Amino acid sequence: DIKDGITETNYKLRKMIFGDNIINIVEKSISKLLVDEILHPFYVFQIFSIFLWLADNYYYYAFCIFLISVFSITESLIETRSALKRMRKMSRFQCDVRVWRSGFWKEICSDDLVPGDIYEVSDPSLTVFPCDSLLLSGDAIVNEAMLTGESVPVSKISISSESVKDIEAEFNDTKFSNKFSKSFLYNGTKIVRVRYGVSEDGNGNDPATALVVRTGFNTTKGALVRSMLFPKPSGFKFYEDSFKYIGV
Repeated sequence: DIKDGITETNYKLRKMIFGDNIINIVEKSISKLLVDEILHPFYVFQIFSIFLWLADNYYYYAFCIFLISVFSITESLIETRSALKRMRKMSRFQCDVRVWRSGFWKEICSDDLVPGDIYEVSDPSLTVFPCDSLLLSGDAIVNEAMLTGESVPVSKISISSESVKDIEAEFNDTKFSNKFSKSFLYNGTKIVRVRYGVSEDGNGNDPATALVVRTGFNTTKGALVRSMLFPKPSGFKFYEDSFKYIGV
């Protein structure tokens, strides 16, 4: 039964495969950022311009170009580093969660979650979902503004017992089908409210639980961070012509 969670042995194997459940952005060193800026076509052109004016005895003009270029590169470095720090702070998230493993509840750090884990989402201390998961029991209202920009909270319901049988097939695809959208909890989205689920015997309430399906950079939030760090190259005509101009 998928609701029984995983054993410690399976956890260790999946931990080796999927790694930590964390989106950790490695900060570039100043030297690396400096090289990236200096190799930009504009600054390559400025360097050649400085040597050209020096060869023609325009020392003051060459010195002014040098100062302006240094100021521009420094300002760009500061802005780039601050943007990376903001992105790192936004993407990195850790919290304590209650997970069902080997037949009992235990409290772990969210970094240790792996696909297949069952964790409690009705825990009052949990305010943000630490991974992409499917709601197995209970219902929730979440704020997905971080991913969609939509300010209106979205209702989430637990998946039906029939749908549980189809989950395993979904793991083979890169994207879950739309039939799970009402039960899919996205990493990084905020919890507005969670209600307990009804126990199997119908005589009480069980904690609302969710199944971990993706962790770390494999989550929807991780894909968004990757797209910001490594955007698709866009062939600007001016950028291409700059290289041709420098070449000539």
